[in-house]
This record gives sequence, structure tokens and C-alpha cells, in this order.
Amino acid sequence: MALARFLVVLLLGAPLLLFSYAGAGEVGVSYGRVASNLPQDQAQVAKLLKDNGITKVRIYDADRDVLLSLANTNIKVMVMLPNDDLARGAASDLPRALDWVRNNVAAYLPATKITSIAVGNEVFHERSDLNLQLVQFMSNVQAALAQLNLADTVKVSTPIAFSAITDSFPPSKGRFVNEVADSVMRPMLQFLQQTGSFLAINLYPYIAELDNPTQIRNDYSLGNYAAGVPADECWRDPEV
Repeated sequence: MALARFLVVLLLGAPLLLFSYAGAGEVGVSYGRVASNLPQDQAQVAKLLKDNGITKVRIYDADRDVLLSLANTNIKVMVMLPNDDLARGAASDLPRALDWVRNNVAAYLPATKITSIAVGNEVFHERSDLNLQLVQFMSNVQAALAQLNLADTVKVSTPIAFSAITDSFPPSKGRFVNEVADSVMRPMLQFLQQTGSFLAINLYPYIAELDNPTQIRNDYSLGNYAAGVPADECWRDPEV
């Protein structure tokens, strides 16, 4: 499948791990709150982010207290419309999507710098029953943003699990699994291109190295600079 060039957001998927917008020169964190010994004061979290030079943050919902704590910090925020809400129909049509965007995005702008909406998270992996509806959900949210004159300010995407990629090493061999390649990814990529948005992928580079330690170097999993990985050399069967 021919793929257009996109800004790819690499979401290193754990509760509080770095992610970056490729080529944008900014670093952020995924801020999960399902864990022990987390700060209870959201203002403390906002200060911690600012003190460490964090300029972007992803949250896994649109929690009111978190969004208010990030107001006037100039930190760019990705909010999420969770999978369970998608299953309950929160973006099943324009009126419902408009209601969600008005209450969870527009209500906090411009003080809280919400720049993107994640429509679900790893839907292919977690809620495969929603696969064929996913792009329509995204389109409904996009239409809601347009109706509120926010389409140029806030972008719509959906983080996909790395399990949607097969033959992922070396990267030049990567492709989407057949189950979603044409039915979901093709229209999704067209949607992202048309709206000027980005493709988001949850990456777990340590798992890639763990599964293939003889071919994948530590620098690869850490994201350190290293020479390129030639496909013909790296993919050669060591037994041949």
C-alpha cells in the first residue's frame, strides 16, 4: 500500500514516558494516572512538567482537573476520547461528537492549549469490534471541530498499537497487517492527509530488542544515533 508522507507521533506507551513529534524538536510525556504513589495535586504535576522542560503531554481522557491544572502553562495537550466512550456512541454521529468536543475541548480553550484529540487508543488491539467504525468516528469529531471553528487549531488522530505492524524490522520492511491495511488504514491515512493531521503509533522498542536481540542493537531500542540498518544485511537469515 502506497503511503503518503505524514508527521508521525511516536507515543512510547507507558504511563509516564517520553514521546516526540518527529522533526518538531519538542519532547513530552504520556501522563497516565492508573498507578500507585502518583502526585495527588494536579498543580504539582503541572509544575513538575514545566520544571523539566516538558512542552507536550498526552492524557488518556479529558479529565477536568488535569486540564484546568494545565491552563496557562503553554504546554500542548492531547486529550483522548476513550475506547469505552466510543463503544457507548460518543462519536457515533455529529451531534454526539459535537457535544463531546464542546464539553471536553472547547470549554478549556484557549487557556489550556489542547492541540489534538486521540479518538480511542489502540482500538485495533483493544476493541477490534470498532475497527470498521473508527474512521467514521474520527470524521465526526473532525466535523464537530469544524463546526466550532477549531479544525485549524486541534488535530484528530488515533494511536495505533505496534501489533498493527508486521515485518517491522528492519523498518524498511514494515507494513500494516492484512486485517486492517485496506479496510481501515487506507481510509485513515487519506483522512489524516486531508486534515493535515498525523499518524500516531505506540512504540515499545525494548520489546523489539527483547524479541530479536541478535539483530537489534541496543542503540536502536534507545533511539540513539547509529548508522542505518540495511535491509538486505539485517534481514539475512543467519543460518544461510
